[in-house]
Amino acid sequence: MKRKIKIFFATAADISLLGAPRSMDIPLVKNIYQQGYDICWFGVNIDSCEHFAGRKVSMNHSKLNVFFSKAKNKFLRMLKIQSLEEQKLNAQIDFDKWLARKLNKFKDEIDKNLIFIGRGVSSEHSFKVIKKYGGICVLHSQWLHPSAHDTILSKAFSARGINYQQVLPERIAIQKREIDLCDRVWCISNLVLDSYLKSGISSHKLFLIPLGVDIDAFKPKKSSSKDVRSKFVIVFVGNIGVEKGIDILLSALMISGVTNCRIILHGNVIDYFKPTLESLIKKLRSFHVDVILRSGTPFLSYKEADLFILPSLHESFGLTVLEAMASGLPVIVTDQVGASQHVVDGENGFIISAGSPDCLAEKINFFRLNRENCHTYGHISRSLSKDLDWKRISHRLVSSLETIGND
Repeated sequence: MKRKIKIFFATAADISLLGAPRSMDIPLVKNIYQQGYDICWFGVNIDSCEHFAGRKVSMNHSKLNVFFSKAKNKFLRMLKIQSLEEQKLNAQIDFDKWLARKLNKFKDEIDKNLIFIGRGVSSEHSFKVIKKYGGICVLHSQWLHPSAHDTILSKAFSARGINYQQVLPERIAIQKREIDLCDRVWCISNLVLDSYLKSGISSHKLFLIPLGVDIDAFKPKKSSSKDVRSKFVIVFVGNIGVEKGIDILLSALMISGVTNCRIILHGNVIDYFKPTLESLIKKLRSFHVDVILRSGTPFLSYKEADLFILPSLHESFGLTVLEAMASGLPVIVTDQVGASQHVVDGENGFIISAGSPDCLAEKINFFRLNRENCHTYGHISRSLSKDLDWKRISHRLVSSLETIGND
């Protein structure tokens, strides 16, 4: 049975910066509010967000503070005093402690009909406050279960001879405590759900709702006609590093024998990966492959591309897959990308085994050697993306939230 609920939603990342939290959280809270629900949004620098007309409680950082913080963190990384992962962890803990203090001031609103949604690593202290006053806690798990996540990435770094620890022991411990504290875990893909089940978490504690896409913001390019003699353009969008399988992608290009090609790597290059990337780019030059590094909003990159590829070794979801589909592109993803469950293999793209450059090379040539396939598959991508519009996804999420506490 459904009941009238109130929602507190937390965003630990700076919403003024580009990234997955911005792409997910703004349309999600906006659509929940537009459905008529009482939702209060807690986050970093959200006061400047004009897309959400509901209540906001913001942890504000001035541009000057952000600038000096970035400079300080870069300096500490250069001196090897802190790693990027340690800095991200510290920021998430700081946000959680700030939010816990704020939530105490909202104690009169917290009861059995109040549902608090917080992300992993930034919700432990907040969950304790919500539970103290009788509210319900939902963990938004943006990653696999921490044990599974750590295992996958540790093997990937070890196989490449890279000494880097992305999933810190302290982070794992925090995540496990959050899992114990919360009433439900919102799993954003079957991959996430399965990782929790395999780690011994009861299915009763889990529910599955995918992420969505703004189909009005991401649209196909107006003209699908393209001279077959023009460069074949591939786009990847995301952080550029081992986890995303970038070395696999660039190796696959060399195996495919591709020429007259441009690949757009749209995202930030992770520090540890820069030497590997530079080496691969040098090799690709002999194949007459242009490698373009970009950052910022990816709209133009999608419109320039013939094909989207996300070759991740681990990807709990992969919001960029839906963005590419809504933009009318065929997609190639691995079986370790959560959004692969929304790709119809052989119809709007292909799902390949993670870490397989030979298989990826074959699928690249399927589109490169017959560009009409790009148009045919891309048209189906756009059609499939409409079922994942944020309006529909937010409605599905709230419908699931309304059932929590009734059993």
